[in-house]
Amino acid sequence: MMNRPVHVLVSAPVLLLTAVFVVMVALSAGGQHPLWRTEELNLSEAAALRDRGEVARLLAAGDDPGAARPVRAGFLYQEPATLTPTEAAVLADRPEILQLLLDYGLSLDRMQWQHAWCTASDLTRTVLEQVRPSEAVPACALVR
Repeated sequence: MMNRPVHVLVSAPVLLLTAVFVVMVALSAGGQHPLWRTEELNLSEAAALRDRGEVARLLAAGDDPGAARPVRAGFLYQEPATLTPTEAAVLADRPEILQLLLDYGLSLDRMQWQHAWCTASDLTRTVLEQVRPSEAVPACALVR
């Protein structure tokens, strides 16, 4: 009897799945998520997205709660904007994020406070009222 070689046929779907698996493993080993792109949030973006955990993490890492940062399009506006975390929290109507910023040392001067007051909802205004500078007036006639 003659020995015939056995040929294993590998189908195209199996080869494709193997290739996808290899690419996913390579991306994971390189520190990238294999299915979607991840981008770091800055403090203003985290405040805009109502991500309390990320806000706390960034503040604990030493981020300045008063500094303005770029906020990508689609987070609060259709266009990119440069906002402080306070502005982002007020515009997103998140008093708990504003309180977290204050707990980590944010202080608002009269102009910052009045600007926040004039764009805040009633719920956020309750947080702002607790930190109103003595010279600040809860009026919006002169605020742009």
